[in-house]
Amino acid sequence: MTAENYFITGSTGLLGETFMPLLLGWAPAGTVFKLLVRDKRPWNNPNIKYIEGDITDEKAIQEGASGAGVIIHMAALSHARTAGQYLNVNTKGTENLLAAAQSAGIKRFIFISSRYADPSCGAYGLSKYKSEELIKNSGIPYLIVRFGELYGKQSVPGIEKLVKLVRKLPVVPYPDLPATFAPLSLSEASDILCGLVLNQSIVNTQYTLTGSVVYTIREMLKHIAGALGVKRVFLPIPGSIIKFIHDTGRAIGLPFDEDMISRLTGRKDDDISRAKQELGFNPVPFEQGARMYFLR
Repeated sequence: MTAENYFITGSTGLLGETFMPLLLGWAPAGTVFKLLVRDKRPWNNPNIKYIEGDITDEKAIQEGASGAGVIIHMAALSHARTAGQYLNVNTKGTENLLAAAQSAGIKRFIFISSRYADPSCGAYGLSKYKSEELIKNSGIPYLIVRFGELYGKQSVPGIEKLVKLVRKLPVVPYPDLPATFAPLSLSEASDILCGLVLNQSIVNTQYTLTGSVVYTIREMLKHIAGALGVKRVFLPIPGSIIKFIHDTGRAIGLPFDEDMISRLTGRKDDDISRAKQELGFNPVPFEQGARMYFLR
């Protein structure tokens, strides 16, 4: 395996913090890593060059892409008050990276996407879907990886909120909406992503990497309670009430995401059959993984 130089966005994010130590350890000697960061500089490594900026900073992106062979794009805005914020950061940011990649002659563009990458999943899903389409039509060899909800750290949004509810409340309210989760542990996600990145022959393709089982919100709560060893009563809140609370809260200025409900109820990609067949992907079910992580 020959060394490739990398330009990486989102290296200090949720997935990046677990993935980067693996990549630093597994990459061939002499590999150079350019990391686009705002303030965090967690790794003291002579092969790392930190570039200050974000994916809306065209000058910083051009500096990062110059001399790199591969771009790994993990950075994204996952929660926002307005649809425009998602599109301006996620989609426009991806467009900026693709322009820099074309100028620099990048050999492979690796994009970390989401099972929510669908227009029906609100502005966030639309921004990820549009980013995928830009990449596929760019003419640059690419790899797109759609992850499910990641867990394994206390800072994880979404799932960690469910954990806190189950820990604190004897009666746990939850939205009675057709929402699903397909959780994947951060360690599993990082392991398989590192293998995909280092396999230079994997191009112009897309994989969905989620948990092996799809759960409703109630099922998630029950498995969390089981992992924590507590008994809870689960109280469904009708969707109409959830919508009223959401719309009223936004009207009075509460920090509710514009696409909160549509993201929960939209179409999601849970088909991991190709990853199983081609990559030997066999993720641990959440009820097993929850016992491993939430009881530590």
